Amino acid sequence: MQDERKTREELLQELSHYRRQAGQNLNEMRLSSLFKLSQMNHRSHSEVLDFGLEEAINLTESKIGYIYYYDEDTKNFTLYSWSASVMIQCAIIEKQ
Repeated sequence: MQDERKTREELLQELSHYRRQAGQNLNEMRLSSLFKLSQMNHRSHSEVLDFGLEEAINLTESKIGYIYYYDEDTKNFTLYSWSASVMIQCAIIEKQ
């Protein structure tokens, strides 16, 4: 019976292959997201930002995400949007 255990080098090569494949898949997903974004010419500003936020969450495998505006003059951040998944985890009855 042939030894089925892989050598360290074989395991490293296999891991390297999977990492390259995962990187390629992620690049394809990014390209797809950018293409969809480029097709949103006739959508509102808020629809484009909401789409971008949800795509960023998916690409980074995050659970939640936010978009803030930053005002250079006042040095203040203002919450613009949050992901749909935030509301599931949020216990606030009335959002402000």
